[in-house]
Amino acid sequence: MLPVVFPDRKEKGKKPTVHQARTELIKHGPRWRFVLAESDQVAQGEGSVDVVASMLDRLLKGETERHADDDNRPSEKAEAEAAVHLAVLLVQWFVTSTVRPRD
Repeated sequence: MLPVVFPDRKEKGKKPTVHQARTELIKHGPRWRFVLAESDQVAQGEGSVDVVASMLDRLLKGETERHADDDNRPSEKAEAEAAVHLAVLLVQWFVTSTVRPRD
């Protein structure tokens, strides 16, 4: 996912984060498209990335045990499983160009 959102950062020695990807989609949503349109008034393949940004936000806020050095509470089993499934789905969408920059 991160190489799709920030294709040039690795070359510049910068390590992008999921937080930064979420912020990019929220601030610059019109620069991105999601293959599933939110209504029949939206052209095929030109949906907004609002739902993707919301899913990234939920992943970041809902999965409480991401960093070992934080004082976060341990995740419940169901929370951890849901976070893994959501993360896999999001990565798959970016890898398969379901979410991609507008031309």
